[in-house]
Amino acid sequence: MTIYFYHLDEDFGCFSNLFPSEVSIDGKRWPTTEHYFQAQKFAGTAREEEIRQAPIKEAICLGRDRTLPLRPDWEQVKDEVMRRAVLCKFETHTQLREILLATGEEEIVENTKHDYYWGCGQDGSGKNMLGQILGEVRAILRNNRILCYDPYISITKVAKALTSPKRLYIIHLLLKKGEMSVAELAMALSLTEPTVFSHTKILLDADIITVIQRKNSLGIGKMNYYRIKEVPVMIQTFADLDLPSSIHNEG
Repeated sequence: MTIYFYHLDEDFGCFSNLFPSEVSIDGKRWPTTEHYFQAQKFAGTAREEEIRQAPIKEAICLGRDRTLPLRPDWEQVKDEVMRRAVLCKFETHTQLREILLATGEEEIVENTKHDYYWGCGQDGSGKNMLGQILGEVRAILRNNRILCYDPYISITKVAKALTSPKRLYIIHLLLKKGEMSVAELAMALSLTEPTVFSHTKILLDADIITVIQRKNSLGIGKMNYYRIKEVPVMIQTFADLDLPSSIHNEG
């Protein structure tokens, strides 16, 4: 399902650059990403600061005013300026970040009739560069979440996380690639968001998952620090899980 956005009061309106979400870039606070984007057309001039302090409608008008020349490299840098602003926005605001991540792998489109570069245009043939950048930022945020995560902390949360069949499915995919430590399993469970996956059938009955415990997956120091007396094998088979029969028969 393609996700369309444009107006602030509609679904996914927070994806708009006009959405009130302050960002801090280059040591300055910007009321919206649109303020930052428009101001960078005149970086290093008095107009940049004028745009930063203006109300949003005025900031847009000032940014589109051609009585002053744009920076000479604007066409070369504008995509990166937008990318930087959007990334900062979703890194800064947790709630907005979760909304973006919850879109999974769906295409995101700025549904604007008059913009064939940043949006899709009236006939849908536009480049949709803002939508593409949102997709890029989504991937960056997801990867950063994995790279910055400490799996040991979530070991005690594994049992609760196992209640989601879609999380079980992704574990199944991961385990097929090779053995996985309990710590890695905990990380996979904690990072996997059910909304990311669109599978309608989970073959629980047909597959058996075995979590292979690595002897050195948790050192003595780590075990003592997190008060873990032993590293159990969390799952032997799907049959060991307390799952509703409706999940087994999901079609």
